[in-house]
Amino acid sequence: MEKLFPLALLLATVLLSAIDSVNGLPGSARPTLDPIRTSLLDEIHHNFTVKHGYHLSQSNTDFARRLFSKINSQGTSKNHFFSPLSISEALAIVSLGTRSNTKEQLCKALGYTNTSIPQPLVHEAFKLLLELLTNERDSLVSMGCSMYVQDGFRLEKKFVHDAKSYYQADTFNVDFRATENAKQQINAYVRNKTHGKIEEIFKTINPDSVLVIVNYIFFKGSWLKPFDPRNTRTDDFYVDASTTVKVQMMSRIGSYYAKQERDLFSFVVLLPYKGNASMVLLLPDEGKMNALEENFSVSKFLSVVQSLTTGYIELQIPKFSLKVSYKLKDTLMKLGITDLFDSQADLSGISTSQPLKVTQIVHEAVLEVDEIGTVAAAATGAEMIPTAIFPRHKFNRPFFLIIVEHKTKSVLFTGKVMNPTESV
Repeated sequence: MEKLFPLALLLATVLLSAIDSVNGLPGSARPTLDPIRTSLLDEIHHNFTVKHGYHLSQSNTDFARRLFSKINSQGTSKNHFFSPLSISEALAIVSLGTRSNTKEQLCKALGYTNTSIPQPLVHEAFKLLLELLTNERDSLVSMGCSMYVQDGFRLEKKFVHDAKSYYQADTFNVDFRATENAKQQINAYVRNKTHGKIEEIFKTINPDSVLVIVNYIFFKGSWLKPFDPRNTRTDDFYVDASTTVKVQMMSRIGSYYAKQERDLFSFVVLLPYKGNASMVLLLPDEGKMNALEENFSVSKFLSVVQSLTTGYIELQIPKFSLKVSYKLKDTLMKLGITDLFDSQADLSGISTSQPLKVTQIVHEAVLEVDEIGTVAAAATGAEMIPTAIFPRHKFNRPFFLIIVEHKTKSVLFTGKVMNPTESV
């Protein structure tokens, strides 16, 4: 029987809310655009957003919904947090080298067969989407990808070229048989790119590996309207009917886009970051967590965000930190991606020298939510607040969060906070 050589995908994602980087915005993992390229982006930005970019973002958002549904079904009482964009990008890179039914399954699961973007243009649209997310002056996102190849193993030149051209994926040689050295090299890359927040995404390494694709996304944003730490108090958070934990509850009175959304059985509020992103929080009505999950859809969510109205409220949300790891093989198989992981895998576009299959896809995500950024950030964004009693919305029970980038309508992160005191 022919031996199948393993290919692994490692995905790292970090989101730091309300913490500025030391030097301002995080450095982009992608090269700075030259003036000609920047001008070209400006010219096609509108066309991209309205056409291919919108449809790609819509496909990615729908994939996020379906992926969350499968992940959540494995543990409804657990915290969940991940970056669907990071996972989509990694799988899109793999799709460059898939053929026949393997490619069809992958593209169908990602939503690229039901979109108005012709398949050959998916990668071009992704390239433009990533450039718009990471290269603009007010970008809060840093993304990147690297491929680690076994010494002596030959990748198809077109795959290496396309991965570099569309996704800026660099290629490095490594000896996976020296497992400890290979593990340290890959972990050091991820640790550096995530500013030390993800220290060891690779716990063990298969000495038979021939290719490891590592993808990361790093988000660092400051609240446009920061919370005053002096208003943070110890308070109760009701995990379920029988479990209560103590949290540090942040509090702020101010003007927010928000509404009670009947169709989603929840209170929805938008917390803007400086830049083009916002965190959308959804607090299900008492006993309506399942109803929200069952009724949530991409179109409904986008419609709700567009319909939010501004008004003064007293907003209370817990200060928390999450760290969640996933092995996504079983989850993706439930979404119809099966051939990729078994002997039926056709990855001949990656290499024809030896048969390949994907052994595992690992995704690790970190989320930190705090009150303020730098002292300067805390000093700005002051607003005049009339003296009155305002509606209080207290996130003291499980809630959902979605991080949205507005220009491209991309869902960067999605999650469910069941217990803010549990970080794993």
